Amino acid sequence: MSLHKKLWLAIIVLLLLVVSGSFLVSTLSAKSYLEQQISMKNADNAAALALSLTQQGADEVLLELTLSAQFDTGFYELIELRSPEGKLMILRQDEQPVAGAPGWFMGLFKLNVEDGVAVIQDGWTQVGTLTLRSHSRFAYERLWHSTLILAAIFLVAMVAAGLLGGYVLKRILKPLDDVVEQARAIGERRFITIPEPSTLEFQQVVSAMNELSARIKSVLGQEAKRLQKWQREAHVDKITGLNNREPFLKELETALESDDVNATGSLSLVRITRLAQMNQLYGRATMDSVLKDIGSALNKITMAHSRWSASRLNGSDFALLAPRAMDPKEAAQEMLDGIREVLEARSVNNDVKLPCATTIYVHGDTIGKLMT
Repeated sequence: MSLHKKLWLAIIVLLLLVVSGSFLVSTLSAKSYLEQQISMKNADNAAALALSLTQQGADEVLLELTLSAQFDTGFYELIELRSPEGKLMILRQDEQPVAGAPGWFMGLFKLNVEDGVAVIQDGWTQVGTLTLRSHSRFAYERLWHSTLILAAIFLVAMVAAGLLGGYVLKRILKPLDDVVEQARAIGERRFITIPEPSTLEFQQVVSAMNELSARIKSVLGQEAKRLQKWQREAHVDKITGLNNREPFLKELETALESDDVNATGSLSLVRITRLAQMNQLYGRATMDSVLKDIGSALNKITMAHSRWSASRLNGSDFALLAPRAMDPKEAAQEMLDGIREVLEARSVNNDVKLPCATTIYVHGDTIGKLMT
């Protein structure tokens, strides 16, 4: 189960507990208030009715008529008159079931009301004891209607609290969605930084993720530079800046396998003789500088022609691949002229011979045949 669902369940349970507790407390308070008011009413009505009967005299017919008339108003559930000896003299009781509220509700919140009791006298003589109980249906109806109103209010409050809670929960959990998106971006080699939220716990997580993203970006950047350097060192001669033997042969193989206009051209090889003696005579640093200039000269030639490529096959051998150059002598001569200009400019051309070989290649030739 997701964190979002768990928090939603927690909110719902909390709201139900709060609403149920408030509902129960409010209903019990209303019930207690009604019990108190009805008990006071019973006592007051019994005292008032007993005083009225005392003033009218102790005639039994008059007592029965007065009590019957009072009971017929419909506000009383029980009116009872007993003699001083406890003998029942008059009894009026409403035994009809209460219809103002559901039975389960009346059973759950039963009203415990005290009856009103008063003494009827004739002068100094006690006529009897009057017991009076107001009808409870009005109280149950009022309590039931109040409970329904209270339930409706709580339901609206729960819905509003749920909507507000959902909005707040979405705002609170948004940093988690941002962190997930940031993690996916890191997997796609996109290193983004997300704003830190105000929540302390999420702020720590987001801060750590931002630091992780920056650290991974730095590490991958360094690794990319290192890999690029290794690839360059593996494919490019570090002195002349020309391709090494292996990448040059890969280009030649690609040209021989193609079936377009690049499948025909010329391949030229030039060797600088006595390179080892020249290193001893002029010094390695000087000759490295000369070789660097030769590499620059050959690179200028390749840049002036589309798809041409130059390479240093080994210490003294240089090659020129010239696709679409159908005059191999012309391409070889351009290569030789570039090398001679460098040697003459550096005054190291004495007794230097530049043997050259050039040929046409076509689609289907093999590298071994061409190099031979």
